[in-house]
Amino acid sequence: MAGSWSGRLRKELINHKPIDSEEELIEISVSLLVSGGLQEVENTPIAIAKFPSKKAAKRLVKMINHYDEEIISEISENKNNLINKKSFIVVIANNMKAVSRRLELIDLKGKPYVGLPPQFVSTDKTHIASILRACFLTNGKLENPGVSANMSFTVPNFMFALALVGELRRVGLEGKIVEKPNLIKVVIKNYDTIVSILKYLALEDLVTEYESLIPEEKQQSKIKLEALSRANSERSRKAAAKSVARTKDALEKINKAGVELTEAVRTAAELRLANPEDTLVELAGKTHAPRISKDTLSSRLKKLYQISQNIEI
Repeated sequence: MAGSWSGRLRKELINHKPIDSEEELIEISVSLLVSGGLQEVENTPIAIAKFPSKKAAKRLVKMINHYDEEIISEISENKNNLINKKSFIVVIANNMKAVSRRLELIDLKGKPYVGLPPQFVSTDKTHIASILRACFLTNGKLENPGVSANMSFTVPNFMFALALVGELRRVGLEGKIVEKPNLIKVVIKNYDTIVSILKYLALEDLVTEYESLIPEEKQQSKIKLEALSRANSERSRKAAAKSVARTKDALEKINKAGVELTEAVRTAAELRLANPEDTLVELAGKTHAPRISKDTLSSRLKKLYQISQNIEI
């Protein structure tokens, strides 16, 4: 195949036309949130999206204009002379308060989203495809399958990474968060998962070509990898279900006894019950101001269980 797989996939995605305004909105919003978002330049609020391809940048401008012709966007070119590489930045600078709401860049309190807007989180195939398309066109890479199974999305922060991994998990796909200094990625290192993502993006011809280049020894290990993945998912599911049941029982017992809980412990319990399928790592990532660690969250839940056990029936 001529050219890189990243370039080939990007070209296919650029040719996709959104089927309705909802799909357009998701792509526009996620493109801005994942690669620039709301910023301030010389005390002027702007929204930007950064692309490695001028055609991808033009596509976003076209979508914005089609979605809402009152929103003015333009493209600027940026060149990094050190690595001789260009990037293309879509900039929106007019009437940002209203635009931020129309493009789902801020929540009801006027605060910028740091992850995916909750209204986009879904198991709907169109929603997932729109999110993945936006993430790849701005910051995605795909390795040649003959070399390795490797697809990645560079994201702006840990919360966005958690949201993207969570979206994949909702449809049975696995992604891993990789953190390095000044760099956070969601990485997929499984051939089957990459093929599933390509199918979600409705790229059947590309799927056929990709699968034909997967090394034979990797094909032979497919059953073992699938079994391991199923076992890990089942363990996580059982652990989460057990934690939710225990938390629910403890909270009911404490409330019935009229025992007061600290805000931190009660918030931890409510977070556990509100997200029954999440692991402790994913739950911790949903806390804010400040974000707490998995160990801190675990300690607060253990405190809840201890208080419950000390109540005399």
